[in-house]
Amino acid sequence: MSTNVFDLEAVKDLIVEEQPAAVVVVDTSVVMGYPEFARWNTSLGEVMFVLPALTNLEEERIKTQSQDSQARAAATQAVRAYSDLCEKGAIRRGIHVDGVGWFISVPMPLEEVSQPLLKQWAWVVQVYGRPDVMFFLMTQELAHLSRAPVILATADMGLHGLASSHGVPAHRFRGFPLANLDVVLRTPPPSGIDFEQLKADLKREAEQKKVISVDLTLAAKREIPRPFRRTLDQYLEESPLPESPLLLAEGTGTIDREMPFSWVLSYSEWDYARPGEDDEPAPRPEFFVEAYLDFAGREQEVSDDIKKALTEKLEFLTFPLSGWLGLPTVLGPESILKHFFYITYVQESLSSQGGAEDEMKKEFAEEYLQASSLADFGARVVFWRLGVDPEEGRVGDALKRLLVALAASWDIGNRKTLELVI
Repeated sequence: MSTNVFDLEAVKDLIVEEQPAAVVVVDTSVVMGYPEFARWNTSLGEVMFVLPALTNLEEERIKTQSQDSQARAAATQAVRAYSDLCEKGAIRRGIHVDGVGWFISVPMPLEEVSQPLLKQWAWVVQVYGRPDVMFFLMTQELAHLSRAPVILATADMGLHGLASSHGVPAHRFRGFPLANLDVVLRTPPPSGIDFEQLKADLKREAEQKKVISVDLTLAAKREIPRPFRRTLDQYLEESPLPESPLLLAEGTGTIDREMPFSWVLSYSEWDYARPGEDDEPAPRPEFFVEAYLDFAGREQEVSDDIKKALTEKLEFLTFPLSGWLGLPTVLGPESILKHFFYITYVQESLSSQGGAEDEMKKEFAEEYLQASSLADFGARVVFWRLGVDPEEGRVGDALKRLLVALAASWDIGNRKTLELVI
């Protein structure tokens, strides 16, 4: 069953031209666990690796938002490795690495295209989460279109099980080289998914992984005076963070429309490094986010699993581009614009001078500082260079992605409904 949601034309063309032994779709866990692309060997020799753009989004979020220093370091290394790979050619058309094979990316589908499909797969999204479903659906669609066998490589046991149990050959990643891929390919190719059977399977799994609906209302946002400082761990970070006010987002909510609670989320708006700093000019907050819950004395009635899942979901809402994943963000439009311009500049290779990742980021900082305003930088540098590129459609796609991200900015008084999988 082909969904026609993902832009796979470049992948199909490369498959026809190069006729690889296999096409391996990799998720974020693989790139973060082993970012050395030159050592991505397999038991089938040279193959084609598909790197969905969703991996970049997840890595950027972890790199700048996670409170786990090891996860941030792994995400930073993965982002750098991907940027270095892009320096070798056009990743959207395919880059060859001797002894390894081909690497090619797949753009993220627009929200207006993907949302109807995800609504049809509501049970899947509830149980596995939106990113995993996107990886699975993209692999499934590619498997129906490819002349070469397609394999999904992931270290995520849930995603591995979802793909394997529904006809998509999956390799449980434990490191490189990828061994026994020929065994994985003995799985019969997918011949269409019985959606009714899928819903029945997921309902049974949902009995073990309970899906909980949470209504959240944003009541206020306010600034906390500067005496609040970094924690010791944050102070000892290798890369100091730029100064910005500590903000609190406050609100109320209900769990399954029964259990009321209030919540507070500490965060800061995103900004670029200040002139003269040695740090890279990526937007990032001064304070790492932290969510606080208050159940008005009824804490014992709420399980620790629900509290943990709710806290993690709230903290995710401080990511500027969370609208791309169908979630709101407490950050203001300026933070969204700044992060969007940075991501687009680097990932679309808009540097006028080219060069390695460090040179590109340096030029980004210089051009931003020379611009008269944020609007001037976006129009004169980012969108103008997207427009003069011979590849069609980049301006329109970028504008739509930007509008989706901006529309997710959460206004005070608005209520949002989220789902937790326990």
